[in-house]
Amino acid sequence: MTKLEKQIIDIFKNNLKDKKIKKNSTIQNTEGWDSLNHVNIVSEVSKKFSIKISFNEMVNINSVRNIISLVKKKL
Repeated sequence: MTKLEKQIIDIFKNNLKDKKIKKNSTIQNTEGWDSLNHVNIVSEVSKKFSIKISFNEMVNINSVRNIISLVKKKL
């Protein structure tokens, strides 16, 4: 796991209070990943990496792997 992946997973763990978050975690199989937490996670990721995530990009994020890919593209 890269440093970037660990940082993003840690953001998920802190926001969802779920220590079982992995790269293959999705919005469908992760307890507590609701719309409010989704916005909080995206906001925190964008601040941490100093990137802008558009509304369309935000609504298309449905997995940890997906947001990791998005961040990598923007860095």
